[in-house]
Amino acid sequence: MKHPIFDFKTQIVNTVMENQVTIVVAETGAGKSTQIPQYMLERGYKVIITQPRRLAAISLAERVSDEQNMPIGTLIGYHTGYERKYSKDTNCTFCTDGLLLVKQLGGFAKSEQTILIIDEVHEWTLAMEVLVANLKRELQSNPNTKAIIVSATLESDMLSTFFNNAPIIKVSGRSFNVDTFIRKEGELISTIREVAQNGKNTLVFLPGKKEINEVKMALEKDGEGLEAKILILHSEISSEEQMLCFESYQIPKIILATNVAQTSITVPDIDVVIDSGFENRIEIEDNVERLCKKDISQSDIKQRKGRTGRTKPGEYYLCSNSTIESRPEFSTPEIQWLNLAQVILRLTKMGIKVKDIEFFHQPDSKQIESAYERLNYLGMMKNEEITPDGEKVAMLPTSIEAGKMLIEAIRRNVFEEVAIIVAIYEIGFLLDKQCEYSEFTSEEGSDLLAELDVYSYILKGMRKKVPNLFAKINKRNFYKIKELKEKITHDVQRLSASDDFFNVGKSTHDREQILISIFYGMIENIWYSFKPKNSLFYQYYKNMRNIMGKMGDLVRGSCIFSIDWSQEEKFYYIIAKPFTKESKTVLTMATVVKPEWLDLIPNVKWRVEEIKAKYYE
Repeated sequence: MKHPIFDFKTQIVNTVMENQVTIVVAETGAGKSTQIPQYMLERGYKVIITQPRRLAAISLAERVSDEQNMPIGTLIGYHTGYERKYSKDTNCTFCTDGLLLVKQLGGFAKSEQTILIIDEVHEWTLAMEVLVANLKRELQSNPNTKAIIVSATLESDMLSTFFNNAPIIKVSGRSFNVDTFIRKEGELISTIREVAQNGKNTLVFLPGKKEINEVKMALEKDGEGLEAKILILHSEISSEEQMLCFESYQIPKIILATNVAQTSITVPDIDVVIDSGFENRIEIEDNVERLCKKDISQSDIKQRKGRTGRTKPGEYYLCSNSTIESRPEFSTPEIQWLNLAQVILRLTKMGIKVKDIEFFHQPDSKQIESAYERLNYLGMMKNEEITPDGEKVAMLPTSIEAGKMLIEAIRRNVFEEVAIIVAIYEIGFLLDKQCEYSEFTSEEGSDLLAELDVYSYILKGMRKKVPNLFAKINKRNFYKIKELKEKITHDVQRLSASDDFFNVGKSTHDREQILISIFYGMIENIWYSFKPKNSLFYQYYKNMRNIMGKMGDLVRGSCIFSIDWSQEEKFYYIIAKPFTKESKTVLTMATVVKPEWLDLIPNVKWRVEEIKAKYYE
């Protein structure tokens, strides 16, 4: 198939040769993500191309390998946070933008024969913002730097100005008309059925996995007589599951997808796009993650609409109570609502002051102040200067909280166990929501220690080939946790070659030291018990740092529920990871804190007596 971008090949190549930065605006389906890297390979460049999502990085690498008639991992490779397939002969690497930041941190260098392609820039992830800002700095100091910035929808004129009037090449993509239809939010299921019964392949955009499962169940409901292949597509499925979406079937297929299908991943035979008009977004409020269901922007609608009409006329249905015109033109970029602590730490490690860097979307000064406050609180920075612990945490492939846990674990000779716990902390629970910890462990004081015991139980069960081992366990989470644990271990071993601190000795398996290591990483999330007036049985929690903040409630299934508090101190502390959903703050991965641990943190001013006098009776 001839890609629309082929007609612009000569113009693109010549412009890249004559300029440090070239901006290519190409509509969905133009072939920008697969063809531009190959054009640069033909000119002898070594290519690094970033993608916002791991599924896109892998699928694009595999597609380009097929077009080059080369096995994946030879000329063309990929490298994401969890998967890698490349060799010494790889000259074109597709990677996630977050991974490239880590590479830059470790001394990633550009030469005359290396070109950076930043794809899907319009998504403006936090990592993307830092990449673009770093690129501008690199251009000023290194004349050999070459980059191509690629997107389907983009504020191209503003970006050109940002890069000193960089040239813009606009490529047309879709040549077939796509008719737009507006339906009410409650008509989503009936619209999917209507389209499928007309024999059309359909891509349905939904906010998250929960909504995908609900719609799938509704479509599979007995007695409705829908004859279609129902498939799912989101960031947590395997490559094998993903490939099912690209197959052709004797009956219509319905792909229920999150916004991973909005860019890069192109299913070629889609006749109709049905859009809920929503996306799930993680936002930060008072250092607490909050899952929000938000209306997508007009730019997002254009992207989703572009998933059809590539080879024949298509249809787009927006099933929403919000009109297209009422939506913002572009989504608010992540850098303007996420916490910037990790970015600031890594930039400082690179010798860059965040106040000296020019971002395309400039964050609010209060965001920067809040990030510095967090880093100071965790002992990673002092007066905007990075501390020895901050230097070490910045090199680890984890969140700053998890990195702090690992640093303490190495000091306390319990790295082996804490590396597993950190992976659980980053990925999510092993235990199925319908299962009790008491089936696997006698642990009552820490959900994370209980999860560690579940992990050990699984490993033993796999060795003994226990039947139905994963019946009450999240199998996908287990393999992702195992993979991340191995990556953490590998990275620490690599760091030990240049820093003796990372020479990890044999673990003492001391559970107290494991808990203290966890405590150091979660000190900004220490919660104290709060019994509401006239309540005899129920405990709420307030955060030690935010006395007037919302109350938190332990997640159902926490092993702490099994403690008989009538026999314990009624006023007590826990560390827990807060998450807000539907205006309710839920505390997950909780651990009971021993009062003497509070004395381990010299920079924390505890207000225990004041809190007791004010809130506890």
